[in-house]
Amino acid sequence: MKVLHCITGLSGDGAQRMLLRLTGVLQQRGFSQVVVNLGSPGPLVERFEREGICVESLKMTSGIGNAAASLGRLRRIIEEHSPDILQGWMYHANVLLLGSQVFSQRRSPVVWNIRRGLDDYRELGSMTRLLIRASSYLSGQPSAIIYCSPDSRRQHENLGFKSTRGLMIENGFEVERFKPSIKVRQQFRASLGIHDDDVVVGIVGRFNIAKGHRYLFEALELVAQEEPRVKLVCVGRGMLRTTSELHRMIEKNGLESRVELLGERGSPEEIYPGLDIYCSSSIGEGFPNAIAEAMSCGVPCVVTDTGASRELVDGVGYVVPTRSSSELAGALVAMVRKKVTERQSLGELSRQRILERFSLDTIAGRYEKIYRRVSGVAQGRGLYGSEMS
Repeated sequence: MKVLHCITGLSGDGAQRMLLRLTGVLQQRGFSQVVVNLGSPGPLVERFEREGICVESLKMTSGIGNAAASLGRLRRIIEEHSPDILQGWMYHANVLLLGSQVFSQRRSPVVWNIRRGLDDYRELGSMTRLLIRASSYLSGQPSAIIYCSPDSRRQHENLGFKSTRGLMIENGFEVERFKPSIKVRQQFRASLGIHDDDVVVGIVGRFNIAKGHRYLFEALELVAQEEPRVKLVCVGRGMLRTTSELHRMIEKNGLESRVELLGERGSPEEIYPGLDIYCSSSIGEGFPNAIAEAMSCGVPCVVTDTGASRELVDGVGYVVPTRSSSELAGALVAMVRKKVTERQSLGELSRQRILERFSLDTIAGRYEKIYRRVSGVAQGRGLYGSEMS
């Protein structure tokens, strides 16, 4: 079976890394795949190609003329590769794949993938909101719509997305890559001059309003008043002192000596084991990769209640409301004050949850099942049953 994946970019964000992981496992299962990148070639292109997966980058920009040209190129790529399934990743790619099938001689089944929740809908740009509304109108056309969390599915279906097309598949993770390591922990902390009695809180993710960094810095100021041992490590695109807005936030909350900004790193598995606590302060998420990766490394988490964060952490960490610096601070203080052995125990339970429910092989198997069923619909067999909902 051949699958053509279409995605908005390959800069290395969460959905893009999930696609990289998924295609690798599906290839081992005998799938032939091609990836169409709507944007310019990004850092992940080389990694796909090392796995033997062809990547076509359309370098699409804004404007009706450019969109029409990109649609034409996409149609030619589809005709060249003759895929059995067209898999979209995120709104632009989802809609463009539907457009590619208009007047097409070969009409392959289209599957959408929705990779975010709508907690931050009001903060989104007007064009993005318009695209989501248009997607809602068109949502009866794809053969299936995959959501990465129950909240995401509920929010989109409340907005008008067809419930008869919806099903849910969480992200999957490389549990042998992301694992606890005393050696990695010692090396990471030594590289930053972190003392053994310091309590290190970490956050991994690009600097973006959806990640709620404002609330994290406000919370950390409150935490530092009670627990001076605390330090914060920030990793991700834009997490640098040269990012003026970020620098102002740190100064405003008096955290200059407590925050390490490491920018974007290509090997997060060399960071998580060095943390004592992982914190997600997001106001909008789908299925947060970084939380699950930290859990897989045995790090207990304090997270805000958005997307699949509660599903991941509830019972093995702390979940607090979004946009509340005081409640986030309270949960961080409670986690800091736990004995080291207590945090380690929570970390072990966290890793066990990832092993049992979110291993990459398990999740890839669910994608394979959907692709084979969708392909069966094209041959006259049914798709939707209770196990797929």
